[in-house]
Amino acid sequence: YALIWVASVSFTFSIIIFLFANQIERYVFNLNGMASVLMGAAFSVLFFNLMAIFSAVLKGLGMSSKATLVESVLYPFCALVLVYPLISICGMAGASIAYMAGTIFASLVGLIVWRSAISGRPPTSRVNQNELSASSRPLWLSMTIIQAQPWIPILLLGIWATPSDAGVLGVASRSALLISLILSAINTVLAPRLTVLFKQDQIAQIENLACKCALFATSLSAPFLITFIFFGDLVMSIFGIDFSSAGNILAILALGQFVNAFTGPAGAILMMGGREEDIRTLSLISVSVVILLAMILIQSHGVKGAAIATSAGFISMNLFSVFMVRLRFKIWIFPYFSNFREFNRKNV
Repeated sequence: YALIWVASVSFTFSIIIFLFANQIERYVFNLNGMASVLMGAAFSVLFFNLMAIFSAVLKGLGMSSKATLVESVLYPFCALVLVYPLISICGMAGASIAYMAGTIFASLVGLIVWRSAISGRPPTSRVNQNELSASSRPLWLSMTIIQAQPWIPILLLGIWATPSDAGVLGVASRSALLISLILSAINTVLAPRLTVLFKQDQIAQIENLACKCALFATSLSAPFLITFIFFGDLVMSIFGIDFSSAGNILAILALGQFVNAFTGPAGAILMMGGREEDIRTLSLISVSVVILLAMILIQSHGVKGAAIATSAGFISMNLFSVFMVRLRFKIWIFPYFSNFREFNRKNV
């Protein structure tokens, strides 16, 4: 059921991007050569989403390591292997073709692993499509916003500033993601466990688990934050001399990602706890903050303003998520909180 809907919508978007690539190049960005890159990347929309579906299915089957392999390892590895020869043959479009090839490879592996996992299993009852649709509708909007949000300042920079500024922000954003990579890995394993605990109404155990995950993610992310703040120029210089003075941009973005790690699996708790409407509301607030600040700050501060807008969006989303988890489930998600609470109990 999910594959039918996701494939249909994704294929439609892929066709639209492919057919209107020239118009996007000419009227939106006015950047020569962008049409070929868009055409090369167009159908990665379809295969990236199929890859995500297969990864989610494998998580549901308790195969978290294989899900992570499909979702986060195979497609960048394949793209890295192919990018140099394809750029040599196809120019700039080769990079987008390499990316698409990576998503195709990962989705095919996901399909094979999934089919192998369910072969020989007894048939199960059909899914309640109305229940799935009701849960998916608010998440469809919120996940669309969450996935698109980091790209909005980059797109606005491409329109209002220069392509080089957009490139700097793109590289810095990808580098800053290293900080929240630990939390992403934790959420991959944690989500199915949270679902079981919610079914059993084990709220105290959820809080304890969430605090430990937040502490773990914060501890592992802190060295990256320190490195990006004090040695940002050195880190950015890895990508070329033109990026070597963008350390302040990396530091701003790193702060937003660190708050994401510090607040732990707040979003996962809301989602697994059946609060999809809250996720939708918070994503709308977050993207509004990003758009408003980007429109104000890019005009006067350029790429630095875009970085501030990006970080502000992450920070607002995560802090509001912590507040909503507290409001809905009476759970606090902060490192050391559970230990502090136990300390008070013992002393009382």
